[in-house]
Amino acid sequence: MVALERAKRLNISWQVAADRASGNGVDIRNASAIEKKSVEAVKKNKGLEALKFSKEAEKVLKETVAKTAFGKLDVRWDKARHALSDVCFMFLTHFDLVVPPAIRAKTPRYEKYNNTLDPKMQKMVDDVANCWIEYWQVEQLIISGKLKDYSRAEKLIQKAHAAASAATAYLKANAHKIKVDNPYGD
Repeated sequence: MVALERAKRLNISWQVAADRASGNGVDIRNASAIEKKSVEAVKKNKGLEALKFSKEAEKVLKETVAKTAFGKLDVRWDKARHALSDVCFMFLTHFDLVVPPAIRAKTPRYEKYNNTLDPKMQKMVDDVANCWIEYWQVEQLIISGKLKDYSRAEKLIQKAHAAASAATAYLKANAHKIKVDNPYGD
């Protein structure tokens, strides 16, 4: 029963990954043939068999995607997202640098903070925010299979890493000025 439920969940996540890949020109026929065996095993309530085919289909799909130009881009794309996510987490843990208490106190509720006390920090925050906006625009093109020219994504990958690196370095260099929030308590 557990294997059957796991196979059902893997089949859904496989379909999402397969749609993303095929929408971007990856030939998924081999992986799809294996996935069909998993779906048939699920229909027959053969959990272990379905799970075995699900895992095999996932492996074949990943290997197939990895060999393509889209797959190589997608790996770098994912790393850019992680870099942006990591620096945003640092924005939260170093919030008094990002938006000093004096700025927060005088900013009306629901208004955008503007760190006029540290314009360099504000520019870095804005750069990262702009990377996120463009990230989701390009991600939508990837999801819908409409990103035919990878140059926009490639430029954004570089821009995202540069923005994240600059902000991370700045926050680390100035962390001594504030009490850094440690959400993990260690």
